[in-house]
Amino acid sequence: VRTSTYLLAIMFFAPFVLFFLNAFKDKDHIFDTFYIPDLTDLRNFEKVFKDSLFFQSLGVTIILCFFSLFFIVLFSSMAGYMISRSKRKMIKAIYILFAAGQIIPAQTSMIPIYKIGVVTHLINTIPFLIIIYVASGSAFGSLFFAGFTKTIPEALEESAFIDGCG
Repeated sequence: VRTSTYLLAIMFFAPFVLFFLNAFKDKDHIFDTFYIPDLTDLRNFEKVFKDSLFFQSLGVTIILCFFSLFFIVLFSSMAGYMISRSKRKMIKAIYILFAAGQIIPAQTSMIPIYKIGVVTHLINTIPFLIIIYVASGSAFGSLFFAGFTKTIPEALEESAFIDGCG
């Protein structure tokens, strides 16, 4: 058991070690797996921070993640609550639509999304990416929140309502 644990640990950490070592390698040795670079040579890191738009890209990534997750959680929690608590057939149909939407690969919608972006003049903009991320993440989020909300007893909700919580 102990040997297999060590082997699994080595298999797990080996890509991280290679990733770390490759960050210090120069262009001539980048594909040489067994080359041990000089770990005090920080020219690659200087080049990344000096010649690239690293911090600008990091800022855009943070903005995209924040707003996408904010809207996904906002919309998915409301939709998930409705899906789990409603008895209407229309809501059950929406639930099935969300579940079926998980089956369709994202690649099948790339060209229509691109055409929509071109027509609306939103292509290559941050708001368009946020819209795409929210639209693609909301179905899973809604199913996730619906599954969570189903675990909360309705009697608990009713008692909270009686106590004045809404």
